[in-house]
Amino acid sequence: MGRRPSPAKTCLGEALRTRRGAASGASAAEELGLDHDHFYRLERRQHRPTVDTARKLAAWLGWTLEQVLDAADTPLAPS
Repeated sequence: MGRRPSPAKTCLGEALRTRRGAASGASAAEELGLDHDHFYRLERRQHRPTVDTARKLAAWLGWTLEQVLDAADTPLAPS
């Protein structure tokens, strides 16, 4: 899988895409024990993670629970 993103000022969707690298969202979701559709929506910032999901994401990203929840609230960088 991809490199581990730094949690500083990173939105959750960007971190998930960076972490999964070239792997599919389906394989990343399976690794996390999540439904592919749910992972897809987290990646696209259409859902906020529950605490249980945030714990799984924290372990997968190598972050703390607080960092995951903060990243879920981080605005997208301007393009």
